[in-house]
Amino acid sequence: ILSVPGIDVAFVGPGDLSASLGKPGRSDDPEVVKAIQRVIAVSREHGIIPGVHTDSLKKAKYWIDEGARMIGFYTDIKLILEISKNYTRELRSHIDGVAGKTKAENQ
Repeated sequence: ILSVPGIDVAFVGPGDLSASLGKPGRSDDPEVVKAIQRVIAVSREHGIIPGVHTDSLKKAKYWIDEGARMIGFYTDIKLILEISKNYTRELRSHIDGVAGKTKAENQ
């Protein structure tokens, strides 16, 4: 597939790949990792941008170090949930800091 003219990017979804290899949900399995490394190597041989979807900064850095040049990071839902949790945590901390104080004391 990577030798077909017109392909610009080879983007690997480790979750899908692990399922195709009979190891669903095991994207860190050595066989899955080796297959992704192979896609990256062959992509580069053909002048195609290798990409990998990741779900953590640690994995994103790992795949960049392995040669990936396009990183899909998280999903829209995970990003929205993470931002919501962080904002809620920050606001709760702020509320705890001002609870029971007058407006003047909080300024």
